[in-house]
Amino acid sequence: MKRRLALVVGTVAALAGIATGCTTYTPATQPVDVTPPTVVVPHDVVFAELGQEREDVPLNLYQVQIHNDTDAEVDVASTSMRWSGFHTSPPNTKGTKIAPRAVVDQPVPFSGASCVGDGTAASMPSIGSATAVITFTNGTKSTVPVVDANGILGKLYLSDCERQNIDKAVTITLTGFKDVTNDGLPRAEATIHLQRGASTGTIRLLDTKGTVIFTLAPLSPTNSPLLTLSGDQRSADLPVLVTEARCEDHAFAETKQPFLFVVSIDTGDGVEHGYNLVPDVSVQPHLFNMAIAACKIKNATATSPP
Repeated sequence: MKRRLALVVGTVAALAGIATGCTTYTPATQPVDVTPPTVVVPHDVVFAELGQEREDVPLNLYQVQIHNDTDAEVDVASTSMRWSGFHTSPPNTKGTKIAPRAVVDQPVPFSGASCVGDGTAASMPSIGSATAVITFTNGTKSTVPVVDANGILGKLYLSDCERQNIDKAVTITLTGFKDVTNDGLPRAEATIHLQRGASTGTIRLLDTKGTVIFTLAPLSPTNSPLLTLSGDQRSADLPVLVTEARCEDHAFAETKQPFLFVVSIDTGDGVEHGYNLVPDVSVQPHLFNMAIAACKIKNATATSPP
């Protein structure tokens, strides 16, 4: 059946708004289990529970789910989180009425971790100290308990503290995009640039990974490490090639994180870290259209009679 890639062209503007050029940490190994060992769910009160859907991640959001476990309707004007492990985020000011025994999700931006000590679980602030502040339409405020059965606080805290530590050690950017033709298909060349920061050890770029709809690989085949900064070297570049990865309609239409490329890096501490690398928003629509154009050519070739 002929694929209808043209149908997803209109989504490029929305997808370009998903990633904002920021970089976030993706653990290279299984993260520490930070879920509280015992979760006590309040009853007959208003309380908050935390969650995060897949589509929230690239938007840098998480959900404060307001539970109205009472017999009366509550009229919420705004919701905000309070925890010493997070920088204070702007409140969600989208008012909502919550029926008795009902739950409403309130998306809240994640403004980054306020890291303590080395930013690991050992020095992380107590998860039990987190609260949500709800302002009601009558002007009153209530500080309510937070249930974090999914371990959202710890996951966001540890991942962002790791990102901050990596950023201090070395700056990693994906830049210098230019159009090329490879095997008769439109592709893009770019550069992964490493700029030494506080790290005094040997920095090694170990691997690159693409997304659902893009591949990201060294322009010339090479073994790991792909790039090395010796102790006295300040910067280095790795030329890379960006190509289409999958051409199914659903891959383009359903992808939530099309531009979150991942690199594995050793910042000089001998540990492999994962690091999300997002191209600037100005090039994202062009990359998306490039992948669609390449897939159209591949599909036409595949369906042409011999």
